[in-house]
This record gives sequence, C-alpha cells and structure tokens, in this order.
Amino acid sequence: MVRIGPYQIIELLGEGGVGRVHAAFDTVLEREVAIKSLRPELLNDKSFLERFRNEATHLARLNHPNITTLHSLFSEDHNLYMVMELVRGQSLDELLRARGARIGITDSVALITQVAEGLAYAHAMGVIHRDIKPANLMITDTGLVKIMDFGIARARGSQRLTRDGGIVGTLPYMAPEQLRGEPGDERSDLYSLAIVLYEMLAGQVPFAASTDYALMQAQIHARPPRLCLPGLGADVESALLRALAKKPERRFDSVQAFRDALRTSALGHETSSAGQRRARMPRPTAIAMRRLARIGHPTFRRFAVIAGAVVLAASLLGLVARMLVPSPAPSSLDLLAAPKTPSVERAAATGSGRLPPAIIPPPQMARPQPAVLERERHAH
Repeated sequence: MVRIGPYQIIELLGEGGVGRVHAAFDTVLEREVAIKSLRPELLNDKSFLERFRNEATHLARLNHPNITTLHSLFSEDHNLYMVMELVRGQSLDELLRARGARIGITDSVALITQVAEGLAYAHAMGVIHRDIKPANLMITDTGLVKIMDFGIARARGSQRLTRDGGIVGTLPYMAPEQLRGEPGDERSDLYSLAIVLYEMLAGQVPFAASTDYALMQAQIHARPPRLCLPGLGADVESALLRALAKKPERRFDSVQAFRDALRTSALGHETSSAGQRRARMPRPTAIAMRRLARIGHPTFRRFAVIAGAVVLAASLLGLVARMLVPSPAPSSLDLLAAPKTPSVERAAATGSGRLPPAIIPPPQMARPQPAVLERERHAH
C-alpha cells in the first residue's frame, strides 16, 4: 500500500488538470483524510506552486461548517501535499447531472443558503473564492454543503496571481468584471452564486454559446432570460435578477444580504401558500369552523353540556357490557389472518440523483445548522 508520511493512500477520489485528490488514512490520529497534491509535471512551474500554497494559506484562515477544513500542508519527495477533511457525498454538479432536471424551489433555496453562509464567513475573513460553481460544492451524506477548491481564491487587497492579464475561473459562472480582467470582490462571488441558483431552478445556466468569446460577451452584455416557473414568487426572482446585475454596484452589497432576501422571500412564499390552502378549504370544513366560532353563545353552551352528558353515559354503558360479556379467545386461523405491521426502511439517497435527507434550517432561523430538508414529492 502506498504511503506518504504517516498517511496510507486508500483510493483516488478525483483528478483534474492541476492536481489529484486521494482518500487516505492517518495512522497517527486514526482517521480518514483527503490528500490533495499537484500533478508531477507542474512541480517545476512556480505559478502553480504559488497557487497551491495560496490555497492552503487561505483555507488555514477558515473554520466554518460549510467550508472544507485544512489539517496541514507538508512536502515530501519534491511534492506538496494538503491534508484536508474527507467529505463523503456528491458534488452539486454530479447531482444535477444525475437528476437530468432542475431542482425544486424550496430545495434550491435551502442549498444556496448554506453556500451563502460559508461565503459570507470567508468574505468576513478577507478571502474571495472566485470560482463558485456546482463542481466545487459538495453535499455530504447528511445534507451539509461544503465549499471546496480555493485554488484561485484571493485575499482582499492582495496582488493577482495572473500578472500576464489572463483570467482564471469557469466561464459560465464568472462575473462580468472578472471576464474584463478586473480583480473582482465579494460581489463577484455573489454573481457566481446567483448563476448556480439560476441553474438549479431552470435546469441550465442563463448564458450558453458555441464559443468562449460568444459566452464571454453574453456574460458581459446579455440579460438573463426570465424564469417562468410555477410557484416561483416574484420576490425570489427579483432577488435573483438583482444578484445577476452586470454592474457590481447594482447587486446586493454582500452575499449575506442576498441570503437574507432569499430567506424572507421563502418565508413569505410559505405563508402565502398556507393562506391559499385555507382559502381552498372544503365547504363542510369551513362551515364547521364558523360553527366553532360561535362557541361562546349561551345556547351552544347548553347544547354542549347535554351532549357531553349523553356521550359519557353511553361510554359507561359500553364499559359495563364489555366487563360482563367475556371475549372469545382468538383461534389459530384468526392469528394467521391478522395483518402484520410493515417495517419501514430509509435508504441513503446519495449517488442516485436524489437530495440527501438533511440540508438546512428553515429560512426564518438565523444560524446555518443543518436541519431537515423536505424530499421532493415529484420527480422533475
């Protein structure tokens, strides 16, 4: 078995153009970890080494439930290794591809709220992610969302890693100012987060083109298509479109403000839906409710006393009859014919395109502790 320092390599979790991530076992602390390393052919490139150390430095600042935790950074055999928390689950990108359809409004807002919590914390610590996209958002088996890959993150006020004027990021999710070569700030992450929410609701990103140049032009100049979804409140769409404004100053001032707007909108939507359900109450039930409203009338009270006495007398007579007449013992045929109580098993839904059972507290709660997310009642 391959061993790097005190870590026994278990399996390859993922591989990209820059690095690899392995699952490993820490033989000292006896726990599973994830180890990220650069591809061997990039070890002599100073820019990639700088970026790798940059990611570790930024992660070392952050300690939040919605951000992957860095344990250590060390070098061995001329390579650099980041030892991080091992996150079991699936990325939002994998979830979207597995489902082949959009995600419901309630689930989408719940997921995005978690990401916004992590981003707001990172911004408060002076770290801008700059590459928010579904592939960098991991949903654990318990429904907790983890922001991953701070490889091109930047500290507020620091110099760029790309001094040659190039841009780094993922085009379908990049803010217009990033595409223009500007450094960007917290509102750039907000724009990318809004793109992710749009994709979850619509089943596709708002801008697509056959060439990178055409896609960049659409991101910079084109307006996103309006969302025409049943049940999507105008306030939710308004908050989303504001976060997608081309000019940063026209967006929300912070990711936290966007999160608060979504929470308020979701709460109003739930209250409105409850009101609509009450308005559609069947006539007999509505009549019964109006009758209950007259409970204070003296005639109603006299009727209630007489009815209560009759019910009590009938109950006592039934009890006496059961005591005087013994019940026959059940036969073996009766026992065989008795219905069995079905056992209910709840299976994990990860890896199958279903949302995990827990995601986030209700929108009206103020702290991002994971709570229960409703499963979708219908497949989209």
